Amino acid sequence: MIDETLRTITLPVLTIYPIGTLILCLIITYERRSLQTERSLSESEVRFQAVCERAPVGIIVGIPGRIIYANSEYSNILGLSLETIKSVSWKTYTHPDDIAKDAFLTEQLLSGKIDQFDITKRYIRNNGEIIWVHLYMSALQRSEKAELVEYVCIIQNITKEVEREHYLVESERAQRAASV
Repeated sequence: MIDETLRTITLPVLTIYPIGTLILCLIITYERRSLQTERSLSESEVRFQAVCERAPVGIIVGIPGRIIYANSEYSNILGLSLETIKSVSWKTYTHPDDIAKDAFLTEQLLSGKIDQFDITKRYIRNNGEIIWVHLYMSALQRSEKAELVEYVCIIQNITKEVEREHYLVESERAQRAASV
């Protein structure tokens, strides 16, 4: 009777215990890898956020009709708060003479005809000052119908460069006029 009981218990114990131990080890290994992946992802997100916030250019990420992220340099360049930037259309602070050209390229991007563009344009700051920027805009994600889902826009303030170029052109013009 004892032999029969041992045989009845031995087979399940010898089979179930190793399988249970293996499953437990797999669960622990999976959880450890999940934690490592989560930690790496978290570190990557922190690093990416730091890059965006410390970048010497303005960066926004948006969906058609709405800005979902803007870094502080974008705010500094425009002289607007992040809340204002997120709540108004880009046309609000774009120089009127540049709206049509910018709108055409933006529509091309939104419709999937182009994936990116760059343009030199003017913005009007809150204090009325006109600044020149070089704007780069690119699709980040599109739907299955090629419609833009998300985009990134980077602006660099080039006002000083434009003013220098204008000064040089005017200086050359003045020199030519004086030599005639």
